[in-house]
Amino acid sequence: MNIIDNALDQESFLKIKQFMFNECDWYWNDDIVDGEDKIFPYTCLFTHNFFEVKKDHQLYWSQSYSLLLPILQILQPTTLGRIKGNMYVNQNKFVEHEMHTDTDKGINAAIYYVNSNNGKTIFLDGSEVESIENRLVIFKANQPHKSTNCTDQWRRININFNYF
Repeated sequence: MNIIDNALDQESFLKIKQFMFNECDWYWNDDIVDGEDKIFPYTCLFTHNFFEVKKDHQLYWSQSYSLLLPILQILQPTTLGRIKGNMYVNQNKFVEHEMHTDTDKGINAAIYYVNSNNGKTIFLDGSEVESIENRLVIFKANQPHKSTNCTDQWRRININFNYF
């Protein structure tokens, strides 16, 4: 695992934060992890797809994809699998979601934290990465991990990258 604090210059960071907080189209997801047991009160997740390879092998990228070029310069991917924005809302209760892997393939994953809050990413070995704005954590996508919501901000926002 590699953690990069202050990953982007201030201008690039603020453009992403402005977009994610004020302009982004967010879409409801019933499951945070596919097949996850429902936790009551129900957890929820809103997502924004920046880039995706669809099942029919068609490529999709949002008009806001170019905002992420400074992060992609750090990651240096040869091929992208998916880039997805995640927004976990404050439920007045701290919730740890189920342990999962992004894929069973040995590709890379990265999480870019858009805002600081008391949410975190927790790995199977017990290590935790705090949600600190402009932080980037890089790890293998088949490494088990879980997300949380937050209770000290209205929402926790990050961007998840899967790539070769």
